[in-house]
Amino acid sequence: DEINFYIPKEKKAILIYPFLLLNVILDKVKKLNLQNIKTVQIITLELEKSFTKNNTKFEIIPFWNWALQEESG
Repeated sequence: DEINFYIPKEKKAILIYPFLLLNVILDKVKKLNLQNIKTVQIITLELEKSFTKNNTKFEIIPFWNWALQEESG
């Protein structure tokens, strides 16, 4: 319910949290069921942070950076 987009081929979830503070985003992420997800991209307006938890890579990135990234594969 909290995942905005899911890309099954890449096992990637995309969450859109444009206006939340970092601590609120981290609290929301703790509550998610992320089984079988390798990467979670969290799109914000300006926050940036990367970390790994339970073999899942988390990328908190601003929208402009996310929009300009090249497609992999």
